[in-house]
This record gives sequence, structure tokens and C-alpha cells, in this order.
Amino acid sequence: MPQINTNNVFWREKDGVVTVLVIATGEYFEFNRVGSAVWKGIAEGLAADAIIDRLAQTYDTTREQLAIDVHALIVKMIARELIEE
Repeated sequence: MPQINTNNVFWREKDGVVTVLVIATGEYFEFNRVGSAVWKGIAEGLAADAIIDRLAQTYDTTREQLAIDVHALIVKMIARELIEE
């Protein structure tokens, strides 16, 4: 289950949008609403499948497409060291 790399990032949410600051580099990321929902799910300790289930209740798309998109985002977050497995 992925978790936020608290040694590497600081984050906040405002109006449903999550902004993440990489402490070492000063680089920051601002996620759209879906990305923010994924991030918040990770922060809550949810597994990817639970995040996908939650998104499926909100967005009008297939669970399969959500799974593809969520897993791709998680891979990118890991590559940027925003989260860790």
C-alpha cells in the first residue's frame, strides 16, 4: 500500500485541490480534483482498489479506466518520490 513520503514532502489541501512541495528541491505539484482524491486516499491509508472504488462512486467512467489512471498516477508519484510503497 503506498504512503506519503513524509520525509520528502509537505502538502496541503485548499478547496479540494492538493498542492505538494518537495522539501529538498522546492519543486511543487498541484493535482486536479481526481489527483487530489487519489492523494487524500493515500493519506488516509487506503489501498489503490479502495481509492478506485471511491472514485467510481463520484465520476462517470468505467472502473477499468479509473484503475488504469490511478495506477499510472501512483507510478508517477513513486517516481517523483512523493509517495513510497
